[in-house]
Amino acid sequence: MVKIAEQAMEGFALASEPSAFMVDNFPFLKHMPEWLPGGGFKKKAREMFEDRERLYEVPFKFVREQIESQLARRCFLLLTPVIGKGQGLRSFVSASLETRGDPEREELIKAAAASLYSGGIDTTPSSLSAFVLAMALHPHVQARAQAELNKVLGLSFERLPCFADRPKMPYINAVVREILRWNPAVPLGLAHRLASDDSYRGYFLPEGLVVWANIWTMTRDQGLYPSPDIFDPERFLDDEGNLGSSGTDNIPFGFGRRICPGLYFAENSIWIAVATILYCFEIKKTKDANGVEIEPVVDFDGFVSHPKPFKCDIKPRLEAAKALLHEKITHDE
Repeated sequence: MVKIAEQAMEGFALASEPSAFMVDNFPFLKHMPEWLPGGGFKKKAREMFEDRERLYEVPFKFVREQIESQLARRCFLLLTPVIGKGQGLRSFVSASLETRGDPEREELIKAAAASLYSGGIDTTPSSLSAFVLAMALHPHVQARAQAELNKVLGLSFERLPCFADRPKMPYINAVVREILRWNPAVPLGLAHRLASDDSYRGYFLPEGLVVWANIWTMTRDQGLYPSPDIFDPERFLDDEGNLGSSGTDNIPFGFGRRICPGLYFAENSIWIAVATILYCFEIKKTKDANGVEIEPVVDFDGFVSHPKPFKCDIKPRLEAAKALLHEKITHDE
């Protein structure tokens, strides 16, 4: 099921790239037979559609079969748990299907479930990969973040960070904001088509025009973020070290009514991952066979922006951290 979601998102990312297909700019090409040179986009579109249908149907069918066989209590389909009294952890789909509905409702459940999962399957890893790259390149940032974690949690490693700790960790919050600014997961956002004529700074924008918001450029506006290419979480802190707000912090998630509906879920997922990784691990540049440090290259690529592959060294900070992680993994299993 993970592979199904990955394949569907690969197609989504390709279809979302500006001018990825000529038919986007020349709609008359949709009448071209698939077998003619230049008509291959139809085959690709059909494959993308089939991938999307599998994303909708296969996991949903799995949950339904589990419900019918009374095995759905710990169904793992989605990352959105619903707590039922006396029933433990349930999936979004199994909880939604408890209310009997018509086929139209089931289609909505499929679409919502697929969106909940696929919306984060590529974007959240994009941010976490950028985080690992930033920590390898900026040990002073890592050291300050770990000092804050040590102050709140201590070094006994009796527990992992939790969301109740978040208000006491302004620097970790600033690190998360800087990750989202430094490498916005979707640098161009999603395409928007104007529903009516509009104008902006003297430019006439006709109805039907496709508009892209260049989020990458916005997050590198030197008026808002001095030295924008430098990874610097302190830009989000005031003189007392408290987290501030510039009113532009949500730029990476889009704008207005079409802002990413998973904004808070994504930010929380990234925060808990960052806090946990920094508390338990140390991230360093790795060395080649001659003992010389390998400098990771900052190079992002893709419609969903990922750092290009780089090498680094990740090890537990202390044996106590290793023991805590082992305990947690064994308990979860």
